[in-house]
Amino acid sequence: MRDPEHLGLYWTNPMAIHFNQVKVSNLICADHEGNVVEGKHAINRASFVLRSS
Repeated sequence: MRDPEHLGLYWTNPMAIHFNQVKVSNLICADHEGNVVEGKHAINRASFVLRSS
């Protein structure tokens, strides 16, 4: 999901965490190039590419 305040940033589910266990506290914020800006988990690249375009 695109960040509503910072249009160049995206929020996505973290890699290796089941969907029903995802919480706001473990979401990943990434820039348009896929660099993690906020979060402590790895980014799910496939999910990011599909949703950031």
